[in-house]
Amino acid sequence: IVPQSLDEWVLLLQLSQQISSSDEAPPTSALPSSPNGSCSDDTNGTSDSSPDLSDGSTDWSIRVSPENIILRLLRVFGPDQALTALQERGIQVDLSSRSTLVCELLRMAEKRQ
Repeated sequence: IVPQSLDEWVLLLQLSQQISSSDEAPPTSALPSSPNGSCSDDTNGTSDSSPDLSDGSTDWSIRVSPENIILRLLRVFGPDQALTALQERGIQVDLSSRSTLVCELLRMAEKRQ
């Protein structure tokens, strides 16, 4: 599910910042679970004990990080509008050098259009 409004993006970003600052994995109660306590939809009582996600990845932090969310937000709303909106809401934006380069490239692409 992709956030549809700027407010939804901001909420997602705030939640990802909270998770990344806690230095803990997301609680297992946040994952869907079956009656036997496993994280499987299996209805016959057996469960796959593999911690893998559906795409084979076991590390959610790679895909859902504050910086990755900010980059997606920049692509959707444009760098200037997105960064201004985040600053107005008091959200600190710390971009790596790679992300800063992506932001500048998005600005150039926006000007050319």
